[in-house]
Amino acid sequence: MSKSLTQGSYFLNIALKYFENFEFECMHEAKRKAKVWTSKIRWIENDVMCSITDKSREKFREEIKNGDTLFFQAINEKFITLSPVNRELVEKIIDRLISDEDKKLNPQIENNENN
Repeated sequence: MSKSLTQGSYFLNIALKYFENFEFECMHEAKRKAKVWTSKIRWIENDVMCSITDKSREKFREEIKNGDTLFFQAINEKFITLSPVNRELVEKIIDRLISDEDKKLNPQIENNENN
């Protein structure tokens, strides 16, 4: 699954959660409109899932099931309030966490792997 399709699907899932919440809060005509919008988002999400390979679909569903899609939104909201220098620092920390140096940065990771 391409990076753009993965991110688009992820954002569709986030949008669905927000629109479902909006639908829950609405009454009368607004609720009917919100149901149509959530239905359309579900249709697009389903159409994308039907268009990708079984392996990609399973990987994406696992990510959605095990991850909190709104977590990344919350991190992003905090991230944009940082100064450019601090954003760069956070990016470097994330790069180190992903790299082989993560055990040097966070010794607790090594302790957890040994248990």
